[in-house]
Amino acid sequence: MRRSTFFFVFVIILTSSSLSHLDAGEDKEVGDYLVDFSYSPKEITKDNKALLTFTILDNEKRDVIEFDKVWVRIEEKENIVFTATLSSDLDQAVLTYIFPEAGEYLITARFFKDEQKMVETSFTLSVEDDWVGYVLLILFVLTLSVIILQQKKIQEKRMKRKF
Repeated sequence: MRRSTFFFVFVIILTSSSLSHLDAGEDKEVGDYLVDFSYSPKEITKDNKALLTFTILDNEKRDVIEFDKVWVRIEEKENIVFTATLSSDLDQAVLTYIFPEAGEYLITARFFKDEQKMVETSFTLSVEDDWVGYVLLILFVLTLSVIILQQKKIQEKRMKRKF
């Protein structure tokens, strides 16, 4: 019984630490808090999923601080494209989001405990065009064109043989 309990606690700790340390992110000191904004993948591209996490720590001790929820707003060029209130799970809030356009986004996070605002700050996030997707589309079209041309040549040879 003790081994299974230990294993369960170990898995929870491992999961919590692995989620809070993603591919990239930024920490910001705000008063007594260190706000940790992490995301994955390292280079976020439009029309692809991005995992965003929000955590707060004690600025001196670096201990994770519990919070109930975090209000998140995502803006691009003064247009609000997303708002939500996320519940805390294992002392962090997690959001999966697909950015609709390439550009600079402002991510604002406002943390609450017992309905009281604890801390608020914003982060800038750069979203790139998915040029790999464009290249793959161009390669697909070129390959399809070559196949069609080859088929036409084969048909022309068959027609010449018949006559």
